[in-house]
Parts: sequence; structure tokens; C-alpha cells
Amino acid sequence: MIKVSNVTKTYGKKENKFTALNDISLEIETASIVGIVGKSGSGKSTLMHVMSGLDSVDKGKIEIDNVNISVIKNKELNKFRNEKIGFVFQFFYLQEKETSLSNIMLPLEISGISFAKRRKMALDALESVDMMDKVNEKVINLSGGQKQRICVARAIVNNPDIIFADEPTGNLDTENSQNIIDLLINLNKKSSKTVVIVTHDKDVSGICSQLIHIQDGKVI
Repeated sequence: MIKVSNVTKTYGKKENKFTALNDISLEIETASIVGIVGKSGSGKSTLMHVMSGLDSVDKGKIEIDNVNISVIKNKELNKFRNEKIGFVFQFFYLQEKETSLSNIMLPLEISGISFAKRRKMALDALESVDMMDKVNEKVINLSGGQKQRICVARAIVNNPDIIFADEPTGNLDTENSQNIIDLLINLNKKSSKTVVIVTHDKDVSGICSQLIHIQDGKVI
């Protein structure tokens, strides 16, 4: 379970201070698929960032499976996040001059896993997203849809409990968007992973069992 309790997040100082999240509380059940929706600037990406530990909160707390990630130290938080959470982003954040396999192996290398084991884990992740024919292909040569599949493979390579996806179909055409939606559904249904998706896409929000609507930093 993810539990958000009275969370406030601000940016800037004095006259430039902006409240991105204003006293937000909510719960996300384990193995659910949840959409965070709202207009640009509403605070939905900020909510994802604080829930996943990518950003800190000013007030309140974030708990994941009863661990208060708002107070643990950076080194411990990085370890927790690397083991528990996978990320899929709109803009991929891949190393374009490296191969698909190298990109997926990277988080495992950070975790200190041996080369042989992380190669096997990366190959398994590539197979799960139907990209085995692109194992040694440099990312720069892949299409947008293929790059996003690599991102999904990288997100699941550690077998995390939670997948956070920030506008995962934002740069994709209709066919590739549907492919990514299907992958996320399968992760939720077959592997019981909690999937949290920030989206503008009505097709994506339509697959969610729960929708969190954000407006001006509040849950409405």
C-alpha cells in the first residue's frame, strides 16, 4: 500500500513561492492500477515524484508498505527505491549510444549484481516486452515505441512491487500507445504489481481501477 498523509510541497521562496501540493491525503492499494489525472500544472507529476521518493515533501509523510520514506536517509532511500520501484518516463532517459541490453542492465549494475546474473535478468525483461530481436541494437536506432518498451523492461528488471509511469504514451502514436497500455495491464494482472500512471490520455485512464483527480495541488 502507498499512503499519503497531509502532504504539502512548495517550490521557490517568498514572492516566488508556489504550492504544488496542498495538504494531500490518499491511499493506493497493493496490486491496483491507478491513474493520476489533471491539467498541466495541476501537481500530478509532483505527486508522483513525492510518492516515489524522487522528491521530498515539506509537510506530511509518504508510506510505502508501512515504511515512511519521507524520513529515511538518502542512501537508504536509494536502496529502497531501487529494490521496490520501477520508473517509466515520457522522455525515455535512455543512453542512446548504448545497446538495449546495456540500458536495461544499468540499474542492476548500480545494485552490485554480478555481470552474468544481471545479463540474464535483462534478457528476461527484454523477452517480457517482446524485444529480443533488439538485444544488441543501439537505442539511437530504435523507434519511439521500441524505446518505450526498453523503458518498461528497465523498469521491471529488478522485479519491483510498484511501477510509476509518467505520461508513458505521451510521445507515441495510437498503435504504440496501445502496446504500452497492454504491457502495463499485464504487469498489473499477471505479476500483481501496483501500477501508478500520470496521464492525459483517456485510453490510459480508462484502464485504471482508481482515478485520482488533481486540481491546483489538491485532490478533487
